[in-house]
Amino acid sequence: MEELRRRFGWPAPPTIIEGAGLAVRDLRLILSDSAKRPLMGGTMNIILLNADTISQEVASTLLKSIEEPPEYLNWHLITTNESKMLVTIVSRCQRFRYFSSEIPEQPAVDDWDKMTLVQKLEWAKQLSSDEDALARLNSWMAAARQSRQWSLARSLEGLVRVFKKPGSNKRLALENFILQNL
Repeated sequence: MEELRRRFGWPAPPTIIEGAGLAVRDLRLILSDSAKRPLMGGTMNIILLNADTISQEVASTLLKSIEEPPEYLNWHLITTNESKMLVTIVSRCQRFRYFSSEIPEQPAVDDWDKMTLVQKLEWAKQLSSDEDALARLNSWMAAARQSRQWSLARSLEGLVRVFKKPGSNKRLALENFILQNL
């Protein structure tokens, strides 16, 4: 927490809450504490991890604080799946994209054959929930064409078509792509 405080220049360490399993009564306690101006002045920062996992009741309780926060209070809702959050909450938030060093980078076209099956499946798992997946696949397809790897480029074309279909199971499509391109 001290690292976050220094990194962002906050006067005090943030309050960090785990969204999964958060009860309404616990959130109300946090909201009650946040109603008091920080002793050190400046801002108060509350980080809600896995914000997409909170219950409907917790989301409704949180909404009022997000709609009318005191000028010193900043909420940071962290999620890997914005689509699972209440639209009314998302509409009141500014978006910042952070990338973890744990998320595998898009493999270079030349590295695909060097990756193990486990690495490829982990890549598929991460990419299936990435909002920029389609752009990444298009970029990778262009690189495959440029390096004249026509078979890989054609496979990626099929994968891009699946990704563009509404309601498609992206992870299953990626896993099938991997199995077809071993």
